[in-house]
Amino acid sequence: MPRKMPAATAADSTFMPASNLKILTTSAFLDRYGSDFKFQTRLLKKGDDLYLIGDGDPTLAGAELLKKAGWNVTTAFEKWACAPRKEGVTRVGNVSVDDSVFDQQFLPQHWSRRYMFQRYSAEVAGVNLNANCIDFWVRPTSPGQPVQFTLDPDTHYATIHNQCVTGKKNTCGVSRQTDSNDMTLRGEVSTTLSEPVSVPVHDPAMFAATVLAETLNKNGVTVSGSVQRDRSVAAEYLKDPAGWIKAASLETQIATVLGRANKDSMNLYAECMCKRLGHEVTKQPGSWQNGPAAVGAFLQRIGIPANQFHLDDGCGLSREDNV
Repeated sequence: MPRKMPAATAADSTFMPASNLKILTTSAFLDRYGSDFKFQTRLLKKGDDLYLIGDGDPTLAGAELLKKAGWNVTTAFEKWACAPRKEGVTRVGNVSVDDSVFDQQFLPQHWSRRYMFQRYSAEVAGVNLNANCIDFWVRPTSPGQPVQFTLDPDTHYATIHNQCVTGKKNTCGVSRQTDSNDMTLRGEVSTTLSEPVSVPVHDPAMFAATVLAETLNKNGVTVSGSVQRDRSVAAEYLKDPAGWIKAASLETQIATVLGRANKDSMNLYAECMCKRLGHEVTKQPGSWQNGPAAVGAFLQRIGIPANQFHLDDGCGLSREDNV
């Protein structure tokens, strides 16, 4: 018979928690913010320019949530396009995004490379659109010929190479070059796919800003300038809001985020809460250093010794996590 491990030894051992780590992350977040917290993504206008200000909300245009409301990925942006038009504005200059609530390390250091480009390991940013993925809806044409596809959102943010053909199997997939948005649709399809093929984008905040600019152009507000990043806007606005116009905003209650994080085990949602907590505690951009440290501080405060855990991310995908 195998030797029975002494109870004391088993109790003091640490193990990889996997997605159980989300319970610790969300508990720490609730303890700090309370159940009334809301993420708020804002659209500001100053002069001729628009500014998209992120708050780390992971739900912005999330496909599963939108289906329940009868929205699509760009519905919120389409509604935002109405705000300038109501004021008689039909042209704007630059569209800038401020994602300074988080740092610009979009992926944790210790996530395995074999996870890369999977929907469950999307990059994490201060602005997150459609779970930071582009969805490919693919349908066959004639045998041996390239398939047809549409993108959701319909965007030029990524460069697509179509090497997928109409065949006898459904083996379609999308690959992406590291640190770029050069994507290749590969494999073959025999029937129209009932579910999209999703691939994470690189640099989610710029993805969101690009889709915003494209949506404005399609809805009567011409963007004459460029899409760019400006991580100084949020601080400038808070310091002196004079001269800034609050064009639109979108709020998300924490209950919505908790449900997707814990019930549906959405890694992006847990990581956004982890980084947002790090930002709140340190007043610095949320990171995979100050976020897990903030969760660890919560655990120690409620009586868990520091030698009983090591936290490396917020969702449990890192093999460096131990509890």
